[in-house]
Amino acid sequence: MGNGVEIKADNYTDTQIQFLARANQSRGIWGDIKIEKGGYFGGNRTQYGGSVGKRFSNHLTLYGSTNRNLISMPSQGKFTADISGITAEMALNRKWFGKALIQYDNFSEQIQLYCRINWIHTPGSDLFIVLNQRYDMSKSKGSLVQGTQVVKLTYLFQI
Repeated sequence: MGNGVEIKADNYTDTQIQFLARANQSRGIWGDIKIEKGGYFGGNRTQYGGSVGKRFSNHLTLYGSTNRNLISMPSQGKFTADISGITAEMALNRKWFGKALIQYDNFSEQIQLYCRINWIHTPGSDLFIVLNQRYDMSKSKGSLVQGTQVVKLTYLFQI
């Protein structure tokens, strides 16, 4: 449940159709556009959106995206849910990578900040450091809703 909309437990069957056009992300500037229509928990959903990105070098890529969802449910009426975000992907070298995302959801009125650092200490073995925070931007104007910090170490053993 979010923003006063409640989805009741049931056995839902949904069919969807999607159109997606995407430019090659290895180019300097790229983008995509998507249109999707189908069922949504006993109602209907139409989604359209896209993204545009710029590769500044082999070490830095920035892109923004937005999606609009037009939803109609028999028990809830019609409403929209929009998600927009900006992402940065960085590579310092062959061992150190990072990703940062700022995303806003108008339906829940929340901003999410996500940051992941990946260190490949040996091939097949990684150290991940992930920070994720969500802020409520509705009534309390910027109060922290969720703060998560994760450290994950993987190590490949060869027998």
